[in-house]
Amino acid sequence: IVQTLMKHLNSRQFAMFRETCFGYFLDLPIVGMQPRLIHSLLLREVVHHNGDELWHSLNGCKIHFGISEFALVTGLKCTGVAHKRYDDNKSCGLIDRCFQGIKKLNSQAIIDCFEGKRWSSDHDAVKIAVLYFIHSFLFLSLPDSPVSIGHFELVESGEFENYPWGKLVFNDTYSSLRKAFRGKRSKKYSRLYGFPLSFQIWFYECCPRAKDQIAVYVQ
Repeated sequence: IVQTLMKHLNSRQFAMFRETCFGYFLDLPIVGMQPRLIHSLLLREVVHHNGDELWHSLNGCKIHFGISEFALVTGLKCTGVAHKRYDDNKSCGLIDRCFQGIKKLNSQAIIDCFEGKRWSSDHDAVKIAVLYFIHSFLFLSLPDSPVSIGHFELVESGEFENYPWGKLVFNDTYSSLRKAFRGKRSKKYSRLYGFPLSFQIWFYECCPRAKDQIAVYVQ
């Protein structure tokens, strides 16, 4: 994601993105998804009574992944009100400026806008980059997945800086992981949504043996 941002933003715009609430992600080392590891962890899920956590049994030890662990791993804000009503019929400046003629506001529309650099100012470039980051990195989804008008409004107004994105991203991630093998544990593949990379990194932190075996620990 960092290389993609650097490719499409100029140095000034990239520096402006660094100043946003997501800027710290630019300093993260490259981490690749390990689907087999996540698959193996999900097969070791155990029954528990907390409906907001995932519990797993690994070598006789039980470890859990909830919103607290998610917040520690990602650094995303996970407190505050995550639901705010927006009038879908109300005009949004960012949409009017950068998405004219676009009938479906989905993930692909944001990707096309970002890669096509359809903006006329540095500020709009950063706003589109923020939307791209949210819907191409934090929310793994299909290209035709609709994007809430509220997300455009949050970015346009600047309110996204203090918005509890962590709550939304965790809920999507948790729901996706819980449903991955529900009733079909023999499945070899399952598409994950949200931010499953956080689940993978959490395992690295819980399992010291993972260091230098399946992951390289970076200070």
